[in-house]
Amino acid sequence: MLKAIQAGVVYAVAVFGFAFLTGALRTFAITSTGAPPVLAVAIELPVLLLVSWVICGLLLERMHVPAEAGVRLLMGAVALIVMLSGEFTLSALVIGRTLPDFLASYENPEAMLGLIGQLAFAAFPVIRLRG
Repeated sequence: MLKAIQAGVVYAVAVFGFAFLTGALRTFAITSTGAPPVLAVAIELPVLLLVSWVICGLLLERMHVPAEAGVRLLMGAVALIVMLSGEFTLSALVIGRTLPDFLASYENPEAMLGLIGQLAFAAFPVIRLRG
């Protein structure tokens, strides 16, 4: 259990760091051209998912997370909680967004697409049971 929690935290922090960088690039490079935000997220998302897949596999191996569904599910759940907490904290600190505002932002197509990506990110430890 402890390995799953530790791996979930490391997984989330690593992917969050990468996503922060790509999000900044997306904002400046794609959105600044006048492209709709949902298109920018759709371009960024496959890259984030590929990086998440690779990081997940590396962590599963290096942290010796058991190939048991419950353990992997815990890892993914912890990672999702840490990821969403980090996202909310960043939006609260940078743009002063409250929790209700943060939750309401998921009405936007780009935020919903991002959430779908985060759910896939959280599912990767379970999907990779064989790897």
